[in-house]
Amino acid sequence: MFIIKDYFWIILFAIVLSFPVVPNLRKRFEGKEELCRIYDAVIGILVIVLFIWAITFAVVGQNNPFAYANF
Repeated sequence: MFIIKDYFWIILFAIVLSFPVVPNLRKRFEGKEELCRIYDAVIGILVIVLFIWAITFAVVGQNNPFAYANF
């Protein structure tokens, strides 16, 4: 259960985004040009931030001297 406590928000976020949430939001904003531009900008920024976070996570874990102790 400690794994679920540690990764609760990531698992919840993954479950929510496993449904077609993003395309449905885009369909709701189709008639509103200003909201479409804001939506596209937010999605673009979110993708960049998540990419940087993932790279940082991989680089930080790279220099772990006890990496093989987990196996």
